[in-house]
Amino acid sequence: MGLLTEALLLPFAPVLGGFALATLGGTGAITLLVAGTAVGALVPTLSRSIRAVPRPADWPRLQDDHPVPATVETIHPGGADLRVAGSELARTP
Repeated sequence: MGLLTEALLLPFAPVLGGFALATLGGTGAITLLVAGTAVGALVPTLSRSIRAVPRPADWPRLQDDHPVPATVETIHPGGADLRVAGSELARTP
Protein backbone atom coordinates (compact mmCIF):
# COMPACT_ATOMS: atom_id res chain seq x y z
CA MET A 1 0.00 0.00 0.00
CA GLY A 2 2.87 2.37 0.79
CA LEU A 3 4.45 1.99 -2.64
CA LEU A 4 1.13 2.64 -4.35
CA THR A 5 0.59 5.79 -2.31
CA GLU A 6 4.13 6.93 -3.02
CA ALA A 7 3.77 6.28 -6.75
CA LEU A 8 0.54 8.29 -6.86
CA LEU A 9 1.72 11.23 -4.74
CA LEU A 10 5.36 11.56 -5.77
CA PRO A 11 4.69 13.23 -9.14
CA PHE A 12 2.63 15.91 -7.36
CA ALA A 13 5.29 16.77 -4.74
CA PRO A 14 6.71 19.74 -6.69
CA VAL A 15 3.20 21.09 -7.27
CA LEU A 16 2.29 20.72 -3.59
CA GLY A 17 5.59 22.30 -2.56
CA GLY A 18 5.06 25.24 -4.89
CA PHE A 19 1.50 25.66 -3.68
CA ALA A 20 2.67 25.61 -0.03
CA LEU A 21 5.39 28.18 -0.76
CA ALA A 22 2.97 30.44 -2.62
CA THR A 23 0.21 30.31 -0.02
CA LEU A 24 2.09 29.85 3.27
CA GLY A 25 5.47 31.40 2.53
CA GLY A 26 8.85 29.83 3.27
CA THR A 27 8.41 29.46 7.03
CA GLY A 28 4.90 28.06 6.72
CA ALA A 29 5.93 25.58 4.02
CA ILE A 30 8.85 24.34 6.13
CA THR A 31 6.57 24.06 9.18
CA LEU A 32 4.11 22.01 7.13
CA LEU A 33 6.95 19.78 5.91
CA VAL A 34 8.24 19.20 9.46
CA ALA A 35 4.72 18.43 10.73
CA GLY A 36 4.12 15.97 7.89
CA THR A 37 7.45 14.27 8.55
CA ALA A 38 6.67 14.00 12.27
CA VAL A 39 3.28 12.39 11.55
CA GLY A 40 4.94 10.05 9.07
CA ALA A 41 7.49 9.02 11.71
CA LEU A 42 4.85 8.52 14.41
CA VAL A 43 2.84 6.03 12.39
CA PRO A 44 5.50 3.27 12.32
CA THR A 45 6.78 4.22 15.78
CA LEU A 46 3.38 3.65 17.36
CA SER A 47 2.54 0.57 15.28
CA ARG A 48 2.44 -2.56 17.44
CA SER A 49 3.13 -4.86 14.49
CA ILE A 50 6.38 -3.07 13.65
CA ARG A 51 7.51 -2.88 17.27
CA ALA A 52 6.83 -6.63 17.68
CA VAL A 53 9.48 -7.68 15.12
CA PRO A 54 12.06 -9.79 16.99
CA ARG A 55 15.70 -8.75 17.27
CA PRO A 56 18.18 -10.48 14.89
CA ALA A 57 19.62 -12.45 17.82
CA ASP A 58 16.17 -14.03 18.30
CA TRP A 59 15.72 -15.05 14.65
CA PRO A 60 15.62 -18.81 14.00
CA ARG A 61 18.94 -20.27 12.84
CA LEU A 62 19.54 -23.07 10.36
CA GLN A 63 20.99 -26.17 11.98
CA ASP A 64 22.97 -27.36 8.93
CA ASP A 65 26.55 -27.60 10.24
CA HIS A 66 27.91 -29.57 7.27
CA PRO A 67 26.67 -28.17 3.95
CA VAL A 68 27.12 -30.35 0.89
CA PRO A 69 29.67 -28.82 -1.50
CA ALA A 70 28.47 -28.17 -5.03
CA THR A 71 30.30 -30.64 -7.27
CA VAL A 72 29.62 -31.92 -10.74
CA GLU A 73 28.20 -35.09 -9.17
CA THR A 74 25.68 -33.20 -7.01
CA ILE A 75 24.66 -30.89 -9.84
CA HIS A 76 24.72 -33.46 -12.68
CA PRO A 77 24.21 -37.00 -11.39
CA GLY A 78 26.32 -39.47 -13.33
CA GLY A 79 29.25 -37.08 -13.46
CA ALA A 80 28.62 -35.87 -16.98
CA ASP A 81 31.33 -33.47 -18.10
CA LEU A 82 30.04 -30.15 -19.38
CA ARG A 83 32.23 -28.19 -21.78
CA VAL A 84 31.58 -25.05 -23.74
CA ALA A 85 32.03 -25.63 -27.49
CA GLY A 86 31.72 -22.36 -29.37
CA SER A 87 28.45 -20.79 -28.35
CA GLU A 88 26.71 -24.05 -27.45
CA LEU A 89 26.98 -26.15 -24.30
CA ALA A 90 28.23 -29.59 -25.32
CA ARG A 91 27.69 -32.57 -23.04
CA THR A 92 30.14 -35.46 -23.13
CA PRO A 93 29.50 -38.74 -21.29
